[in-house]
Amino acid sequence: MFEDPPTSPRGARESEMLLGTYSNHEIVVLDASTGSFEVEAASTPPSKQVPPLVWVQLAFAVLAISTAAVAFRELPDTPPFLLASWRMQTTSIILAFGAGYQGWNETRELLLRWLHSFPLLMVSGVCLAAHFGLWVWGLQNTSLPHSLLLVCCTPLLLSFGSLALCLQISAGEIASSVLGALGVALMAADVGQTWGDDAVTWFGDVMSLGAAAAIIGYMLIGHQLRQWMPLFLYVFPVTLTAAVVLAVASALVEDAGVLTDRTQGGQGGHAGIFGWTTDLRSFVVTAYLALGPGLVGHTGYNQIPNPEIGKLGPTSFKP
Repeated sequence: MFEDPPTSPRGARESEMLLGTYSNHEIVVLDASTGSFEVEAASTPPSKQVPPLVWVQLAFAVLAISTAAVAFRELPDTPPFLLASWRMQTTSIILAFGAGYQGWNETRELLLRWLHSFPLLMVSGVCLAAHFGLWVWGLQNTSLPHSLLLVCCTPLLLSFGSLALCLQISAGEIASSVLGALGVALMAADVGQTWGDDAVTWFGDVMSLGAAAAIIGYMLIGHQLRQWMPLFLYVFPVTLTAAVVLAVASALVEDAGVLTDRTQGGQGGHAGIFGWTTDLRSFVVTAYLALGPGLVGHTGYNQIPNPEIGKLGPTSFKP
């Protein structure tokens, strides 16, 4: 639907990572080899008008992702790392078809560059696994409003991180971030109270906030690689890595077996690494999570051209 954005003018060195594009046509670049930050003029100014289809796609992506928490709660007895792994597994199966098609039609040079990027892809997958594992864990241990608010605090963390690193950030972004932080502080006063059938706990809130921090690595790496890497060649290995990491974590921490858990002689229900294939309810929920929040939501975010969303501000970009 959209063409991939042009590569960064600093793309000649693999160690460099684009952190943000600003309205004054400057970019901030991190050189991983030295740990230094530089502000440069962008070679191509951001477009002045966002195509209408970008907003339509963004709206559908936001709507799809907004239903994920409700879907996860349909399987309250499934351990958090295992449930997150099921979400990544089913999404990976769908994304594999797109990755196979794009890989078959890409040039040898791009595929070699893709293979050389696998360390970064795996790091991105680990960050994505941490994000989903922590969020589902938090979702099962605090109220739905608290979990949703705190997992969406990534823009606040990026803003305060930019300030700490002395990066350029607008007064409006600072003001909105401070206002958001005050809102989080007010929500924290509810700890110990009950929202409907849910008890608000510090543990669940901290896990949800940790999920917001964990996704930053995924965003930064995706923002770099999606400058040149085709959509499915990026999202498939990242999602598959997350699925494997979460499955291993579930096996180690939650005693997940292959199709059932390893407790009670394997009679502990469908809590196995591939347990979603043995129970109709689990299959329907995880299939929806893959098609809705996974394909339409997160993959939809990834397909939006970086320059279009980059112009919304450094705290708003999604890889």
